Formats: sequence, C-alpha cells, structure tokens
Amino acid sequence: MAGIRGADGRRAWRYVHATESATKIAMAIARDLEVLTTLTGEVSGNVQSYIDAGRATMDRMMGEGAGDLVSQVTLNIGMIQGGEKVNMIPSHCRFTADLRLPVGMSKEDLLPKVAEIVARYPQAEWREIGGAEPSWCAPDHEMVGIIQKNVEAFGRPRPVPIVSIGGTDARLWRYANVPAYVYGPYPYGMGSHDEHVDIEEFLHVVRTHVLSAHDYLSRG
Repeated sequence: MAGIRGADGRRAWRYVHATESATKIAMAIARDLEVLTTLTGEVSGNVQSYIDAGRATMDRMMGEGAGDLVSQVTLNIGMIQGGEKVNMIPSHCRFTADLRLPVGMSKEDLLPKVAEIVARYPQAEWREIGGAEPSWCAPDHEMVGIIQKNVEAFGRPRPVPIVSIGGTDARLWRYANVPAYVYGPYPYGMGSHDEHVDIEEFLHVVRTHVLSAHDYLSRG
C-alpha cells in the first residue's frame, strides 16, 4: 500500500487492485516484443549460402548460437527506469529496446509491427530514437580474395567469409557505396570486463589492412 496526494489535497491510497503498475505494463510490452525475434530476412540464394557456410565460424568466434542470430531480428532491453520505492506502485516507467535487423529486412518491415504491439497498451507511447538499416557487401567481392591472400601470406589460416551480427561502423562506408569488409582480431571477452586484444594479433591485422588496401587501390 502506498499513498499519494489526491487532486483535492487529501491523501489518496493506491492499492494493486485499483491502480495499474507502470513497470508491469512495461514488462508486458517487453515480453510481447520478443515475438519480433522470430522474424527473419529474405536474401538471395548466393548470400544465404555464405550465411550457412559461416555458421560454424560464427559459433566458434562469438559463442554457440551466434550463427543462427545472423538471419533473425535480435532484441535487447538495454535500460529500464521506473518507480520510486519498493512499496509504492509506479506511476511511470521508461525502457529502451535495441532491435537489430538481419540482412534482407528494413525498418519499414519492423516498425509497423512494433506499433501494433504497443497499441495493445493505450497507457503507453513509443518513439524511434535512432538506428540504421542493415548493410552488407557481396561475399564474393574481389576484396575478399585480396584479404584472404594476404592473411595466408602472413602465415595465418585462410579466413572464411561470413555475414556477421551487426556491430561495426563499416555500414557508414557501405551507405556511401564504398565496399567495406571487416577483418579484425579475435574478440577476447568482447563486451565484458576483460575485453582485450593480443598485441601481435593486432599488429597482424594492421599489416593485413595496409597491404590489402595497397593491393586493391593499385590493381590494374
């Protein structure tokens, strides 16, 4: 039981049977948004073949299950703020949902579905606060071959082309119609307290980038 001041200045008591909890409504919306993670993108057979071929590599580099996420929408409730005290029914709540789209899907495919879900809760409102369309480059582009050749020349295993989970700024180059591929060090502890990169591996990546850029720009 928690009290607030009523409009007439007297103390009005709030009970769970008489007052809606904003945090419970927020949790219900977040739960309903989970259905969006069943949506997948539509890609050509060529791109799909690379996605399928790269699943094992994705699982090895980013953890079991990463390969399956490439083809579907992902959802993370990154922040939630609501309530004043444990024994007070919250009158307001706000949360942010990070929805990432797979290749073959656009925001126009997803946002109307978000609107449909939130419309079930007339107490709530929502807005888009940013985001970008998924981007990709042809897995069989000549730059892929150049990178593979140079990696092998440095005595490293031939890298496997994959369509990865979104998470880099390479998309900004692609939006400008500049082919952009990611070749980087192993993500030790990525996103955790012990995130780090091996120094020699970092230097190898720098050498590969420099040589590959040279080869690509100086090709006849």
